[in-house]
Amino acid sequence: MSLPLYPAPADLCPVLQKPSINIIRHVNPKDVRTSLQQVTAGPAVSRQPKFVVKRNYQLFRNLVESRYNNVVESMGSWAHNQDEWRSFGVTGQSQLDREIALFRTVLTKAFDLAMDSAKTSRQDNPLFWNLRNAFIRLDTVGLARELKYAFQTFLMRSRFPKAVNELHVALADLRFPPEWFPATRTMQRTIHLHVGPTNSGKTYNALKALENARTGVYAGPLRLLAHETWSRFTAKGKPCALVTGEEMRIPPDSDLWFHSCTVEMTPLNVKVDVAVIDEIQMIANDERGWAWTQAFLGVQAKEVHLCGEDRVVPLIEDLCARIGDKCVVHRYQRLNPLESMKESLKGDFSNLRKGDAVVAFSKVSLHQLKAGIEQATGRRCAIVYGSLPPETRAKQAALFNDPNNDYDYLVASDAIGMGLNLEVKRVIFESSYKFDGIGFRQLSVPEIKQIGGRAGRFRTAAQEMSGDTSKPLPGLVTSLEDEDLGLVSQSLAKEAPPLLSAGIMPPSSVIERFASYFPPRTPISFVLARLREMSRLSPQFHLCDFSTALDIAEIIKPFDLSISDRCVFLNVPVNLRDHKQVLSLQAFAQCVAELGSGHLLDFDIIDLDVLDELRPQTRAEQPHYLHRLESLHQTITTYLWLSYRYQGVFQSQALAFKVKSIVEGRIADHLEQLNFVPAQQQQRRQRMRKMAAMVEEKERSLLGPEEEELLTPHDEGVGQWNQEGDEPLFEGEVDDVAAAVTVPKGKGKGKREKGTTVGVQAGLEAPAFIPLEANPDVLTTLLHQLGLSPALAIHDVYSLTDPSLLSFIPRPALALLLVFPVSAAYESPRLAEDALQPAYAGKGDREPVVWYRQTIRNACGLIGLLHAASNGEARGFVGEGTELERLIAAAVPLGPEERARLLERDEALARAHAGVAERGDTTAPDARDDVDLHYVCFVKGKDGGLWEMDGRRKGPLRRGDLEDGEDVLSDKALALGPLKFLEREAADLRFSCVALAGSLD
Repeated sequence: MSLPLYPAPADLCPVLQKPSINIIRHVNPKDVRTSLQQVTAGPAVSRQPKFVVKRNYQLFRNLVESRYNNVVESMGSWAHNQDEWRSFGVTGQSQLDREIALFRTVLTKAFDLAMDSAKTSRQDNPLFWNLRNAFIRLDTVGLARELKYAFQTFLMRSRFPKAVNELHVALADLRFPPEWFPATRTMQRTIHLHVGPTNSGKTYNALKALENARTGVYAGPLRLLAHETWSRFTAKGKPCALVTGEEMRIPPDSDLWFHSCTVEMTPLNVKVDVAVIDEIQMIANDERGWAWTQAFLGVQAKEVHLCGEDRVVPLIEDLCARIGDKCVVHRYQRLNPLESMKESLKGDFSNLRKGDAVVAFSKVSLHQLKAGIEQATGRRCAIVYGSLPPETRAKQAALFNDPNNDYDYLVASDAIGMGLNLEVKRVIFESSYKFDGIGFRQLSVPEIKQIGGRAGRFRTAAQEMSGDTSKPLPGLVTSLEDEDLGLVSQSLAKEAPPLLSAGIMPPSSVIERFASYFPPRTPISFVLARLREMSRLSPQFHLCDFSTALDIAEIIKPFDLSISDRCVFLNVPVNLRDHKQVLSLQAFAQCVAELGSGHLLDFDIIDLDVLDELRPQTRAEQPHYLHRLESLHQTITTYLWLSYRYQGVFQSQALAFKVKSIVEGRIADHLEQLNFVPAQQQQRRQRMRKMAAMVEEKERSLLGPEEEELLTPHDEGVGQWNQEGDEPLFEGEVDDVAAAVTVPKGKGKGKREKGTTVGVQAGLEAPAFIPLEANPDVLTTLLHQLGLSPALAIHDVYSLTDPSLLSFIPRPALALLLVFPVSAAYESPRLAEDALQPAYAGKGDREPVVWYRQTIRNACGLIGLLHAASNGEARGFVGEGTELERLIAAAVPLGPEERARLLERDEALARAHAGVAERGDTTAPDARDDVDLHYVCFVKGKDGGLWEMDGRRKGPLRRGDLEDGEDVLSDKALALGPLKFLEREAADLRFSCVALAGSLD
């Protein structure tokens, strides 16, 4: 038996029709989108009718109640977490239980106010507004975080005397960021604002002013641009320092030098003649805008040259007037026209022309496109993206720019939108959608204009500078497929809206003082959340997103770090979606807290062993290998970042740079060997469009018909790079890669160790497994680790009768797994039916289905997955040489009892199961716990029949015939199988349903 997540009521959508059987459970971000977005239909620009919004709020309410249960459980009982509970004024379990119940009442009142009185604004119903805003922005992860901080704030409601509350209010006054830089305010600066479209020469002129100065700073959005400027100045014999988060190159034998840096690293304590801050429109970005604001307000330069888009002018002029700086606006026009083409490439690489650049948004996509273009055209294709080693990137750009070789084409990331000098005649968008770290979304108007504006950029600009009077050729923009051309053309014709405010983050000094007025054990994550909620801002500024900082604060909470050290770690570059990097971050924090050895080789968690391994030959193992390399690269980047802040602790800087270089080479070699399959790439782009449409629909489904309030500041500028700039390895990398990651072994005493075998436990008469959570991510991860192709995945099924909900499961659905309560209403008919069935003895290739008897306690989730993968079309997706292929091949010739023994003795199967069993959103029970929920699988057999596969029965049960075009989610299949369970147990709400079908990633 296995444990599903907290379910919610099954039927929440009675709308003037026969009620559909909707299965709503505590789910992951992508699946929540499906359940909330698809209960309605219509254009994303409109608002829902009131009765539909109320229905959606009911769905949202059930989700919030489920997540609140999880949040309370994750925070631990009073006995297990006394110190933290005491910091919130809780002195015992009985008081904690009362507070939990009281806050549940507060949640109820907030939703009643939203549903009955339509009060949903931040002013009228702040709790509801915050929860909805968190969910729209960051899905259930953000929702759970917001619930936790709301509950902690509720606990603190009467914790502080009036005088302390007044101090909190005073410290949270962030209305005057210019005052954070008193030395700069004593200067009379001249701000030169260079604005215009791409290929207009604005950055060129700003850099000329920097070159003519005695001292100066260049601050750019990406490491590659900082490196490009550093190379330019060094080549001209001007001493220049390169300063990024992970690298510092200080010129020797010079006391005076220029600085070329990423914006986050802009020196604010050095007086210079000229500063150039590139891509100033990024000042409004919700992730990194604070760095542009800090650089603009704080750099001590006599002349500050800002380069960017025209829409930033009103904001900069307003800020200059407020701080007393002189503002001079320089406007530029494109040096050649920019046009949108009327036709796409029709998905055919043979339509490419010399000088074309195809833009994609992940490294894997770029390398696959490169392979496909070279295969289709017989010509060479250069490749450029931000995280390529600088020398390689420069060589690739030179090969593409040289007209006298066979490098006719270029594939590039959206980093080309930020100023790389490339001779591009046409820009071709591989897709108009991208993964932004949370989900898929449409490219914004500014992104399309800036990336597309690179068409015609380099050569015509050079001709203009040299006095060439010939008519410049237009830059052309199009898309790879017709589906994306409309958005590209419309965006190029639109004007982006003006920027309204600049992003800020509270300085470390403010955070430290604010934290000093809280009890000693108060989590820094709550302090940050409280500061965010109490902050007062002027209209010219907005707070940047705290999400990553809050997550890091929780991760390093167990370690005895000072507030100052915690503030340093809040800015560390790390991919928190990678479990291995999270463990590495904890190891680094522990090292600082304990002043331990920070030698690179002393960190067992750093996967240096992958450097001793050869590239695997089997396709099933290659994604895991590539993920390990990427994870190691990012972990080394984190180590280098910390080595500049804790030089006495992390002392292996030279070794870390060597390892980083080796890993970059391995990744490049691996990516060069990727294959291109046109049909798979087209399906991937279709899935991206579909997922992005769901994201848009989610916001629409949760906003009322007249509700137009802005939920969050719009992201501005190109890319969503972590800190100083880097493309993701995969688009949606959590789902693309995490399934191949082996969960590392833990070291905690008295806790189950992840990655260790817990199948056959010592001293027990029969094997027992930890129950699996009915979480699609967990189940998909296990299947992929065993060897099922990433082309398939597990999806939540929210309704068995509502076509609008069923339509968003990729078809055909190859298997359906129902998780249901084991009750008398189920057991009685089961026993009666089994009494009439002969013992099953099927085996061999002529068997219509492969059935496994369950003899391992709590393993019904695993048995259900094996039934799903071993039968029907899914069996064709089992990778060669994998554990799953080996197991099926060994099982087919055996009878049911021998198969059961095979599963009991399979240590690799037990290890894979244990590696994922403790993952998910709920606390895993012990392998010996009694769990009253059970998995049953429905598959379509070789004979075309619908088979019920339950390892506790006497054998597989054939429930009826299916036609050739019918899958397990067809009306007939549902009526023959799952609906009978739901009808029999209509009063019990603990149902979950998932399907095995094509992956959406």
